[in-house]
Amino acid sequence: MKKFQISALQQRQFKAPVTVKLASDEVGKKGEMQYDTIHFVVRFRSVPGDEARKNLLRVEELRNQGNSLEEVLTESLNQSKSYVLGIEKHPEHPFPFLDGENDAESSPELIEQLLNVREIREAIEKTYGEARSGELLAKNAKK
Repeated sequence: MKKFQISALQQRQFKAPVTVKLASDEVGKKGEMQYDTIHFVVRFRSVPGDEARKNLLRVEELRNQGNSLEEVLTESLNQSKSYVLGIEKHPEHPFPFLDGENDAESSPELIEQLLNVREIREAIEKTYGEARSGELLAKNAKK
């Protein structure tokens, strides 16, 4: 059985697979939209409860003060960057990101570039949210 340092549980890191569907530049034989699907793994850090509450309040505050959508999105992007630690190859799929001819290396720059792509950012945020609530909490409650 694995044991955990109590002081480290709030800052725990975990990995989760992410799947993203992107509209393709091709159209199907009958004129229907085609999609490309990419798979990768993200290494996250758990955001402690007090920090998560503060983050939510900050985004809500920006919205309520009439800040521009760009300012709200920038804050959301900064929050996402704070808990995305790395990008890795999915065990069953090729690494989907290139830097020239080679696979891109996980770095803060790559993370920022990926989070600036709306579909990727939303898929990462959804994966993080699901890992930190919903199904996981339900599974823990049943034990």
